[in-house]
Amino acid sequence: MTAFLSRSLVVAILAAAVGCVSHNHLGYNTALRCGADHPISPLQRSQVHLFVVNGIDPTEDGQLLRLRNDLNRAGYAMVHTAQRADAEFVRREMHRLVRDQPPCRFVLLGYGLAAGRVREIACRVAGEGLPLDAVVLLDPAGGPEVVADTLSLTVLRSHHWPAGRNLPTDDVTEQAGVGHLSLPTDPQTVAAVLRRLDASAARVQLEPPGSLPHLPLTDHPQPPPRGQGPAVLEPVVTKN
Repeated sequence: MTAFLSRSLVVAILAAAVGCVSHNHLGYNTALRCGADHPISPLQRSQVHLFVVNGIDPTEDGQLLRLRNDLNRAGYAMVHTAQRADAEFVRREMHRLVRDQPPCRFVLLGYGLAAGRVREIACRVAGEGLPLDAVVLLDPAGGPEVVADTLSLTVLRSHHWPAGRNLPTDDVTEQAGVGHLSLPTDPQTVAAVLRRLDASAARVQLEPPGSLPHLPLTDHPQPPPRGQGPAVLEPVVTKN
């Protein structure tokens, strides 16, 4: 019985470590409805993509999904969740978004054991010229190597979290009375992430309205002109 439970636990951890990058398909509706009074326009906020990368602990995923929902309700729709094994896919997805949405900006967030993987992604995409504005680490596990040089780094630590004390950044907050599993959804955490998203959204450069195609706003627009081919110009002769 013990061996069976051990194998089941290993399978659960491996299953949690291999996933895909996804976001809440209802996030747009939630962000528009709840973020109507946001000082930054929804067009700018929709260009900010936050990639939240989980560690290998399967119990952490639910907290990150709740963090995603909190950020959606605060006005940010594009919050993607991923696993450590999805690091290369995250990088390729960021490149795709830059091709499809040239004004877009990025923020990366790593939780627990995903901190090192997020550092790898950050260093690669920054070197490739992608618009990565900030990196946020929640209870990072590892040494000083889990940082992204030349990038804005925010570290949030739960009460008595043993790792991540010597990271070379001044933006470190230890939240008293907050445990590791409740750190992602703590109000201080949500507020800190939102500050980074707001700063990124403020940097979004949208196309001027005059450069975009538009249609006349009329109730009954004229139909487009028909092509003037030979069948239209020449009369049709009917033989009796």
